[in-house]
Amino acid sequence: MNEQSRGVFSLIKARADVFYHSTSYMVIVAVVAMLGLVFEYEVAAIFVLAALALGSWLLVEDILPSFLIVTVIGLIGLRIPREGMYHFTPLYYTPIVMVPGFIIKMFIHPFKFIKGTFFYPTLAVAVAIVLGGLFVISFEAYFAFRTLYYTFFLGPGMVFIYFVLERYVEKREDIADYFAKMMVAVGVVGFFMLFSSYYMRFGGLDDFELGRFFQWRNNLSNNLLMSMPFAFYLAYKARWSGFYIMVGTLQFVALVFSFSRGGIIFGLLAYPLTALATLIVAKGHRLKIFTIVVIITGLMYYFFEEWVIPVSEIIADLRARVTVSSDEARANLYRMAWENFKTYPVFGTGLGFDVSDHYNPKTMSMHWYHSTFFQIIGSLGIVGLIAYTYQGIVRTYSLIKVRHVFNLFVALSMLGFGGYQMVNVGYFAPLPFVAMVVTMFVVVDRNNAVQLDKIKDTV
Repeated sequence: MNEQSRGVFSLIKARADVFYHSTSYMVIVAVVAMLGLVFEYEVAAIFVLAALALGSWLLVEDILPSFLIVTVIGLIGLRIPREGMYHFTPLYYTPIVMVPGFIIKMFIHPFKFIKGTFFYPTLAVAVAIVLGGLFVISFEAYFAFRTLYYTFFLGPGMVFIYFVLERYVEKREDIADYFAKMMVAVGVVGFFMLFSSYYMRFGGLDDFELGRFFQWRNNLSNNLLMSMPFAFYLAYKARWSGFYIMVGTLQFVALVFSFSRGGIIFGLLAYPLTALATLIVAKGHRLKIFTIVVIITGLMYYFFEEWVIPVSEIIADLRARVTVSSDEARANLYRMAWENFKTYPVFGTGLGFDVSDHYNPKTMSMHWYHSTFFQIIGSLGIVGLIAYTYQGIVRTYSLIKVRHVFNLFVALSMLGFGGYQMVNVGYFAPLPFVAMVVTMFVVVDRNNAVQLDKIKDTV
């Protein structure tokens, strides 16, 4: 490559770096996703977003911009009809281009192994995953395709993803705000996905009603609970506060209207705590933030009361929805997990365990116990419990290591998402949820380093 060609390529890379770290990029990703949802071209939207991700890999060293694309693909992919294997069409074709593209990136921006803060916790969980069901699970069950998928991507595959993040997530001064904006974009797409689906179902507000209409409501709630606090993090800075509070509040409304029981319960917990935390940290802007919250919630109350469903009916529906029976399938799954733990306490029964009268997994889904705690003890035993506890301690320490507002809102994100996982299994869904959490804590680590550098400079 001659001098002129190198200069042109350097200019293209510089402009690509600016673009992929801009708000315009996030808007484009959100618009592509929403167009795919509106016209029911989710697969086409995934291919367009994958092309955007490929461009970022080849032109930009920082891999964090593609976090938004991967997360949004995982979100809108939930809407693809699960008719046979059609749901997985993007998984068949995108790797043909994406895998070679990433390999090329590793040459353009040379890969190297960096242990980092979270290496040993990630490795500990990977070991527990691989050893799950040792001496218990059959050869056929362990090497079944879906078992191998979860074992690999939750185990060795997640260690590799962690190494990729450690190598390619850059330490940028604005990394906290940049990540928060990406999570806001995820929240916007999630809200739009739910209410566009309601519109397609009812065609307007006249016949609108709450209900368990969408099979993907639980996974949507995972995304909303994780992303909602970041809208309030950006709101506390007092720039565009009204917009961000509106987005955060709409995500809470979407959690309610998803009619996911866990989403409702933990949304009702996370939303007021997040709003209260925003008021506490806003300091000089508290009156402004409080006024905006009151106005937005008041307008939404009026809108639903007068145009959609009376709030009293919503509350009655929610009360009936969150009522738990001690004899329902989920409760029976918890009992089964406890019995399996008592019978096989060290390594559990493994991720390939699939003998149950209480649950019929969907295509490519493993046998869920529908609770992270019971999934750990039932599938991975004491070894898994120790590994996940160790990981939790290291992550918690990273949040209190440096006193920064971003860490507070990450903690609120994990409170909502992690709490929900006590009745769900997002921690066992490698793509996107486990990868999202791992990325979030790598961002925390980078931001901690930025803040510590600032402290050193002032000393």
